Amino acid sequence: MQRTLNPTCTGTSVIALQYDRGVVLMTDRVVSYGKTARYKNVSRQYKVNNNIIVAFGGDHADFQWLQNVIERQVLTWKMIGQDLSPKALHGYLTSLMYARRTRMNPLWNTLIVAGVEDEEKNNKETSTPFIGVITQKGVAYQTKHVATGIAAMLLNQAVEDEWRKKGEKLTRPEAEAILRKALELTIYHDCCADNDFELGVVDAEEGVILGKQVQKPLLETGALQKLTVNTNKPSFYVFINCDIVRAICLDREIVDGICVAECYSVEKRQLYCIKVPDGRACKTWTLQFVVTRTDENGISDVENVEVLGDSPLKSTTVELDRQGVVR
Repeated sequence: MQRTLNPTCTGTSVIALQYDRGVVLMTDRVVSYGKTARYKNVSRQYKVNNNIIVAFGGDHADFQWLQNVIERQVLTWKMIGQDLSPKALHGYLTSLMYARRTRMNPLWNTLIVAGVEDEEKNNKETSTPFIGVITQKGVAYQTKHVATGIAAMLLNQAVEDEWRKKGEKLTRPEAEAILRKALELTIYHDCCADNDFELGVVDAEEGVILGKQVQKPLLETGALQKLTVNTNKPSFYVFINCDIVRAICLDREIVDGICVAECYSVEKRQLYCIKVPDGRACKTWTLQFVVTRTDENGISDVENVEVLGDSPLKSTTVELDRQGVVR
């Protein structure tokens, strides 16, 4: 029999966090084929019943098989008149994952079982949040907070520090804010992460809440800044003079016929070396820049732009107003 030697289409990190009345967990909504974002808008969270969500990282096909196994287990419990509890499901999946690993045919998943455990049936006051983790090798444990995948190396300590500030008194909005910030960081560190997230909540009062999508812009950008340059020089320099520093040219190779050869950062200024193609001098060029918002006041305007000729010592200054129009 051919075993799965390497997962094909995979999901990346899962982050979960307990709060005073339940559990919040977040996953992105992409399944990757290698490093390619193969399938978008795919949920990596599965609602088992009104008390449990199972989220996964790893092979998507293996988790689809697991969903059928979990569904059969739910029906088995209903036959004896009981609802499957988070602890019971965590124990069952632990045994299953360990058995598959022992037979050298593992399921290529890391599973997060998030739910609310009813200590006394139908008594919401005694319900306690539950997070259980099962790895591919069948190692299982319970925790108050967890990050899997590459986020386990990047974010576990940061999430723990935030949770310890309030501990069991952490509220749901505060827990959601922590996870939003954590998954924002995965965008910048994990090449397989996506900026489209899904937020899942298991609350003692409201039960399971799924399907809330959160989209984080990859770049917070200010208004487009345009600069018109009239020159007959074979080459010239452009200084972007602003405190934000992170001015980027929209097209680093060709900007309206201009070849952007080099870019330097000099004393909080971006210096672009512009070279005019042969035979195309004496032309009015339009340079376009967009400045990312990085300061605490949200200022994203270019203060002034210096167009330099042959020597940086001889320069003319072209100022832009707040709409990016040359004054």
